Amino acid sequence: MIIKVLIGNSTNTSIISGVINTTVGMISETINYLSSISEQRIPLIFATGGNAKYILPYLKYKVLFEEALVLKGLKVVYNLNTPWLKN
Repeated sequence: MIIKVLIGNSTNTSIISGVINTTVGMISETINYLSSISEQRIPLIFATGGNAKYILPYLKYKVLFEEALVLKGLKVVYNLNTPWLKN
């Protein structure tokens, strides 16, 4: 669900708007802080998990999105530890 207003017009849209706006604000402020203490102008940012796709349209920064990063990482670790199972 995409919320196009800052303040919702029902309990449901108000809660969704609040969650999205506070999350976007937290991420943006964290990026601003990291940028201020880093040599990089904008740090490399990754968003993971299925719900990240609801936040990405509101961020003004380039974000690399990988929905199943943890599962893919676990698969790599598994493959490294079970080389005898590879074909």
